[in-house]
Amino acid sequence: MRPPINEPDDQELEALVDDEDRGLLDKPSVPDDVKAEITERLDRFRDEELAEEIADGPPPY
Repeated sequence: MRPPINEPDDQELEALVDDEDRGLLDKPSVPDDVKAEITERLDRFRDEELAEEIADGPPPY
């Protein structure tokens, strides 16, 4: 199933959420609305990764 047209797929999301984005959060010259968008993207990416890990079950012992 493909995501809606306006939503990035997993590959696009990974490209959007990278170290450069995280680095922008520390720069005072970056506007607050841009920082908020980056933070939202990072949170969404983290939540999706966590959901995948939970769906996969516990790691083997």
